[in-house]
Parts: sequence; C-alpha cells; structure tokens
Amino acid sequence: MLTKILIDTSSIVYGFEYRKNVFDTVSETFPGAGVYVSKGIIKELDKLSANKGAKGAAARLSRLALADNASKRLRIESSTKSGDSWIIGSAKKSDTIVITNDTALAKRLKSLNVKVFKLAKDGRLR
Repeated sequence: MLTKILIDTSSIVYGFEYRKNVFDTVSETFPGAGVYVSKGIIKELDKLSANKGAKGAAARLSRLALADNASKRLRIESSTKSGDSWIIGSAKKSDTIVITNDTALAKRLKSLNVKVFKLAKDGRLR
C-alpha cells in the first residue's frame, strides 16, 4: 500500500521561512509516497499570505511551490475543513505519516499512534 503523507500548514510556512521546500524534502525522504494537502490548508496559506513580514512572504512562496508541485506528485484533497481537523480525520483512517511543526497537533497525533515528523531548520525531517 502506498504511504500517505499529509503536510500541515505549519511545516510548509516554516520551511519557506528558512528557504527549505518541504515538498522536495518529503519527496526525497519518502520516494513513491503519496503527498497530500487539502483545500483547507491552501485556504490557511492564502490567509497567511496577506500578512506582512517573514511569515506572509513564506506563505506567498509556498503558494507558488504548491502550484508548481500540483502538476507533479502533490495531491490536493477537496476537504475545506481546517488543516488540523482534516489531518486528524485523515490520519485516523489510514496508514499515514504527518509532517507538522505544530507542537500541539503533533502531540495529539502521537496520542493517536500516528507517525509524525517535524521539518528542521536544516530542511531534514526529524
């Protein structure tokens, strides 16, 4: 069965704040895995894009990367739920790995026995 990787808004933005592309990192670390974001995640990125400063700039860069990766291996799920709700619901249903830099979400997922990775400043998953 194909491993399903869900990427949270926090890791996407964090990566671009440190000039790291989480989509590339995931593809290199888990070759052949299905990589997913939801429309809810994209909506969160759009809201963050309106901000000034590093976080807003990172969100705008991430939207460009999403557009580039959407034509490749990235899959966009139609759910418009909040990112956390979509991730928790999807992770409970299948053999899934979640990439998040949100400590509270990571803790909740680990309590559900979901495998969680965090994107480090050096661009590696830990």
